[in-house]
Amino acid sequence: MAGCLLAWELQQHAYQVHLIHHPDIAAASSVAAGLINPVTGQRLVLQEDIEQLLPFAKKTYRALERALHHRFYFPCPIWRTLTREREQQAWQKRQNNPTYTAYLQPHPQHAHTLIQQHSGYVDTAPLCHHIRQALRNQGKVEEQVFQYEALQHHERGVSYQHLHAQRIIFCEGWRGMNNPYFSHLPFQPAQGEILDIHTDSPHPKHITHQGTWLIPTHDGRLRLGASYNNTPPFHEHTTSQAATQLLHALESMSIQLNSVRIAQQQAGIRPNTRDKQPFLGFLPHRPNIGIFNGFGSKGSMLIPYHAHAMAMHIQQHTPLPTSSDIQRFPCV
Repeated sequence: MAGCLLAWELQQHAYQVHLIHHPDIAAASSVAAGLINPVTGQRLVLQEDIEQLLPFAKKTYRALERALHHRFYFPCPIWRTLTREREQQAWQKRQNNPTYTAYLQPHPQHAHTLIQQHSGYVDTAPLCHHIRQALRNQGKVEEQVFQYEALQHHERGVSYQHLHAQRIIFCEGWRGMNNPYFSHLPFQPAQGEILDIHTDSPHPKHITHQGTWLIPTHDGRLRLGASYNNTPPFHEHTTSQAATQLLHALESMSIQLNSVRIAQQQAGIRPNTRDKQPFLGFLPHRPNIGIFNGFGSKGSMLIPYHAHAMAMHIQQHTPLPTSSDIQRFPCV
């Protein structure tokens, strides 16, 4: 998703782009729920710079919908039940804060439940598919596994096989930790699994969040997730343990569903980072080699704004966001 949205943004700035992508290599974006959730964690923390991030995200997805004739962005409120004492204490602190009241309101009928606004989800897999297809129609997609040793860099740019460019930007998700050019960056991947489920019960009109989330999608699915495992080794295979864990969590939710059946189970690896901030920028000693990565589970909300920041950095040399600039981790 990072690579697709960055390629799209760069095209809007009149850059020629070429995408190197292998369709058989799994990406977290093909599994992700695409949640846009401005307030997260047991401490109910509002995402930093949310007033910039949300407008960029909405503007980007609406523009893509118009250009690609497909809907990707689905606003939807989140009903969040505060099941832990720590969450209830956090709400006591937040409820009179005007910064938070725009996003969180107590449910009028359910105790210890908040209604969260300015939330929703992005249908990430179709989004990436349609962007790649648009680039493929322009002859701008190379379907192969990238070979690092074949990359040649010189003063005026880079060369890779028959391709010549001013810059190359790596958007590899969790596999970026194996990139020899960025081995100094502290990735902290986390494996996760989700379930698509069927039920005989009516689907809710909101996203349910009780540690585990349940999303009613526009195409009639119910998506349940996500498990979390940050202990290596990582793999992208589904496990019976995760399915059992998620179904058990569903049973404890405030919403009651009858005859639950698993339609599909998927696994992916989130490209988390040690300081929970993305990795943006170019190598100081090889300024034509860059990275755009590390958005973790918040990619749907974070990537559009950071793609614009990256494009402006390339085009007008504007500084990257300090918290995201890879210069915070100097090369050894």
